[in-house]
Amino acid sequence: MVGIFYAIIISVILIITFASVRERVAHPLEEKLSIKNSLWVIKVNTPFIILATSTVLYMIAVYLLAAMVNYYFKYNLRMEKMIPFAFLALFVTAAIFIPVFVFISKARGKKFAFNLGVGLLGLMLILFYFLGDAGTTIVMLLFILGGIGFSTIYLSPWALVPDTVEYSELKTGLRREGTLFGCFFLCFKISAAVSGS
Repeated sequence: MVGIFYAIIISVILIITFASVRERVAHPLEEKLSIKNSLWVIKVNTPFIILATSTVLYMIAVYLLAAMVNYYFKYNLRMEKMIPFAFLALFVTAAIFIPVFVFISKARGKKFAFNLGVGLLGLMLILFYFLGDAGTTIVMLLFILGGIGFSTIYLSPWALVPDTVEYSELKTGLRREGTLFGCFFLCFKISAAVSGS
């Protein structure tokens, strides 16, 4: 019921946004927009496909981790009271490290920052597999490490999409940022649906 409630709210907000936003500057279209044309713009944009696929896989891992936290603390560690602290360790650490990854992005590049974050989260999951029963302190430290890597999901993929828009325009001569951003937003929804299933 909560899912249906939120789906209705989100749908109404998106429809209102779609219906009320107007382009301030009229851009001449090189050709008529169509679904076929939009799919072609995505198909020929290899960097976008790599970014979208990696983001879907990354988000599936994050959503599965978040879904399993409750069960893990309740049944494996028998410490249900620690569940809020695990989420705090994950999300507060992620929020704190966003400026760090902004700095890394400027110093070494957005791709490097994203790969570093994904690598840290992957390392956390591997260590968690071997050390998950080592005690609450170790588990909380692993959640902090995971939070560091998790922070890139709020920054890097969204910062890389404009680069794929530029690549698309260079390759096709068409600037379709709406198509690419819309498809990328859909990737987040797909990853939530797959992991939820």
